[in-house]
Amino acid sequence: MVWSIDGVIADSVRRAQRMHNIPCPNCLFLTGDYHLKYPVRPQVALSEKAINCIDMNLNL
Repeated sequence: MVWSIDGVIADSVRRAQRMHNIPCPNCLFLTGDYHLKYPVRPQVALSEKAINCIDMNLNL
């Protein structure tokens, strides 16, 4: 039982670290409008697929 609790905690930490790598909040194309949250790539926005998003290069 201790091993499973330790595994769950470790997995949660890894998942949280990965989610913090999502760059969308710093992206030029992310808007605060709930009608049009991400006009360029809505299928990728705010997901793990956006971690290596090429649009982040535009925000330099």
